[in-house]
Amino acid sequence: MTVLAFERFVVMPGTESELRELAQGTLEALRNAPGALWADLAGTDDGFMIVSEWRSAGDADAWDEGETARGFVQGLDPLLVGERTRRRFDAVHH
Repeated sequence: MTVLAFERFVVMPGTESELRELAQGTLEALRNAPGALWADLAGTDDGFMIVSEWRSAGDADAWDEGETARGFVQGLDPLLVGERTRRRFDAVHH
């Protein structure tokens, strides 16, 4: 069983390129984090979403508590409209 993590957010109009630049370095580190299987940034109708898959919830927790993830949140906060939405799901593979 793996863990799928979704983080959705809306940024202020005109800051989309800033968000993409911030996310690029974060995604590179995220993809190379222990336990990360893959990660990507996707545009939604009204914002963006980072989607990632992890070998375990512990691996995802370790990423969330790490410096790179905290730095991303600090850089993201001034660009946000509203709050980030975060969800996790256990993915059962058959």
